[in-house]
Amino acid sequence: MQTHSNADFAIRLEGVSKRYSLNPDTPLSVSDIVLHPRTLARQLLGREPFWALQDISLDVRRGEVLGVMGANGTGKSTLLRIMVGLSEPTKGTVTINGTFAALLD
Repeated sequence: MQTHSNADFAIRLEGVSKRYSLNPDTPLSVSDIVLHPRTLARQLLGREPFWALQDISLDVRRGEVLGVMGANGTGKSTLLRIMVGLSEPTKGTVTINGTFAALLD
């Protein structure tokens, strides 16, 4: 196996994970509290974690093109948002050598 220096890579992801909370803190109205007490209980008991990405590692060498495909809800947009710096990973590191563009729709 051939070894490469960091300069050989345009993008390097090491152990990247992203966690979201399923029940974000949102203000509750009086009607929410009265009509939906379970919603209040979920807010008071905390949020459930949802891992959109777990332990993603990849290298894209200079001159290579990366395409990300998959079914809805599999973390494609989350991965690209992290790679372009729009979102921070919960765990792991992202190294970018130079600049690049991602098509996010």
